[in-house]
Amino acid sequence: MRSWLFPPVAAPARAVEATPQQVIATGAAGAAYSVDPVDGERGWRPAGSGGHREVPWWTTERARIYSVAAYRSNPMARAIVDTYTAFCVGDSGVSYQATNPEVAVVVDQFWNDPRVMLGGLQERLLRDHMLMGETALQLLVGELSGVTRFSPAPVSQISDVRFAGGNPLWPAELIFGSGTGDGLVLPVVAVNDLTNLREGKVMWWRSWMALLDDHRGDPFLTPILDHLDSYDSVISNLIDRTALARYLVWDVTVKGEQPAVDAFVKARGGLHVPPSGSVEVHNESVTWEPKTAQTGAEEDSIAGKNVLTLVAGGAGLAKTWLAEPDGANRATSLSMAEPVRRRVGGVQRLWLSYQTELVRYAVDQAVRARRLPQMVTARDPRTGREFPIPAAQSVTVTGPSISASDAEFTAKILLNLSTGLEKLVQSKVLSPEAARIAARKAWEDYMGVPYTADLDSPDANPDDVAQAVDDAARKDAEARGRHRAYDPDQPRDGLGKWSKTPGGRPPLPRRRDRPGVGQPTTSRPSARHLLDTGRAGEFDRLQQEWASVLDGSYAGLTVRTTGSSAFDWTPQPDGPEYPVVMANADILDANGDHVGSLTRGISEDDTEAYALHAMLSIDDPELQGAGFARAFNSHLEDWYRQAGIRRIELEANIDVGGYAWARSGYDFKTPAAALKIMGRLEEFLGRAERGALDIPEDRIDAQIEAAEALLERIRTAAFGSVDYPSAYEVSQLGRWPGAGRDDVWIGKATLLGSSWEGVKPL
Repeated sequence: MRSWLFPPVAAPARAVEATPQQVIATGAAGAAYSVDPVDGERGWRPAGSGGHREVPWWTTERARIYSVAAYRSNPMARAIVDTYTAFCVGDSGVSYQATNPEVAVVVDQFWNDPRVMLGGLQERLLRDHMLMGETALQLLVGELSGVTRFSPAPVSQISDVRFAGGNPLWPAELIFGSGTGDGLVLPVVAVNDLTNLREGKVMWWRSWMALLDDHRGDPFLTPILDHLDSYDSVISNLIDRTALARYLVWDVTVKGEQPAVDAFVKARGGLHVPPSGSVEVHNESVTWEPKTAQTGAEEDSIAGKNVLTLVAGGAGLAKTWLAEPDGANRATSLSMAEPVRRRVGGVQRLWLSYQTELVRYAVDQAVRARRLPQMVTARDPRTGREFPIPAAQSVTVTGPSISASDAEFTAKILLNLSTGLEKLVQSKVLSPEAARIAARKAWEDYMGVPYTADLDSPDANPDDVAQAVDDAARKDAEARGRHRAYDPDQPRDGLGKWSKTPGGRPPLPRRRDRPGVGQPTTSRPSARHLLDTGRAGEFDRLQQEWASVLDGSYAGLTVRTTGSSAFDWTPQPDGPEYPVVMANADILDANGDHVGSLTRGISEDDTEAYALHAMLSIDDPELQGAGFARAFNSHLEDWYRQAGIRRIELEANIDVGGYAWARSGYDFKTPAAALKIMGRLEEFLGRAERGALDIPEDRIDAQIEAAEALLERIRTAAFGSVDYPSAYEVSQLGRWPGAGRDDVWIGKATLLGSSWEGVKPL
């Protein structure tokens, strides 16, 4: 193969560990032996160098050149880099958290500075860092204002690096230029031991160094550049061979001498190839035999797979993530995904630490300009305890979660499967019982966690959906004299959970102590009874018990349970397993025709049982908003309380549920869910300031003022405290008296199309 990085050897030789050329090009031998890059003299080394095993500059520069070229021209290289950037900084994006309101203002100004737009640059910054192995940002600081901005500096122009005290961990100065000593010298950002503030003119990040004493970073793709080129060559050869396989010639044998051959050609009218579909008539004296070339395409295919495996391993990704499933089933893919997540997570942690350092530098410059005190008061979001810390330490940059959304992936597969089975039944290709068996088998094979509510796709007007659930919540609250879920006076504990029962919650009802699962202790089963039945593997009984709860008529539609399942799942990596029981049901109209479907579930944690509202979908638009969801959910909530269930969890979906469920009383389950929505609110605040929201012009100023006030509470209040904004408050943010279903205000615009984890106490 042609090598991008390593020079070719004079004659083919089998490499046991590494060829001398590879050892030289990577600098692995240190001063043991090297080669002058100009005349090839062995034993050469730069003057003044000792046993340091630094990668030679020409190797690093060549790796940078080929990394950029590969990203721009090689689809596999682009897939590797884009996969890392998508997981590390994509999706919900990178954001900051500040535990002090004064610091939050400074960070917000730096993060959203129109000349910087640090949040929007994250993908480009990380991609550049992966391709170059280093990032150098020349910092521009206002002497009086302390405002910080930056300009990217080309790392290939760094001719030398000076280290404080010769310590390779303490870079002191970067020299840009020819290396003759007359280049631009910029001090590298470091903490001043006297002032404890960061100072310097250039932020320099270097990554993927092999040794502790390496001076320069290496491009992320360096170890696999040759193999990427090999994979490209194999694929190109395979395409050429496939084209060659289409060439065909006919070997025609005519018995007799040359006159017989000439007569045959004349009778055919020439030597033309028979057109496709034509008939050639001849006797036994003429023989036709097709001739094709042996392409060896199968060998190329095998070689391509082997090279791809090597590329994927070197990049830290599973082969199935790049191109080919290679026969891997879902369980195999998930088992391979865990080490990949850890490696991608390592890159993300490295990158977020760089971004945190950059933001803290901006805070220190504000302290130097006396815009901030050097010590500020921070509040622990879990305990509410206040304590003094340096201003820069109160801010941290966070990124999206690396963990794969297995629940969403599984739910999409099962939803698509159910749609396909339904069509097969309607076309009478499968019987209903056969489809039911296939669906159960698929559920058992794929179900690892319950459906998430982002699979809901109701086409009803969001205000109609919200109003229906809101009415049910209000009815329950009035009947029982309880606070609604979004009541700001409702107390919560330090973890953000609601606390209504003095001295703790009542214990979870348990089944009677006797062999087997037995009969439920009440006319309708308790949560404990359903969980125990599922654990015992008695799925027929489990379906019957679910049917006793779900089946019935609600607002003119009928619910009929069609299946159930049980499994254990682990909410947190390396955490304990908890049981889950799920039920699927069809929604039928008065004629018995299928008009929708739903999924409900029950699980428990260390303290209590809770319900899972996974999916409810009505296909007929005329039946949507007719009161079915209100009646059915009201019925379920009555049973939940009787069964010992203390809360309902769901994921507000990406269509209308993000707004509808917030308005109906579901609140943020975790701080991450709240911060995700607050990030969207900041985005829509910017749109409102630019006049990009469909809001009456005379109301825009009030919308902006309300949004800024709510965001200020986010920065100053701890999650779970009475001052922390609820999801309901966000849904009503900016709504004016008399606003109708067709009006848009900033809170409604923020939540429509959002997805967040919600919870409602019972």
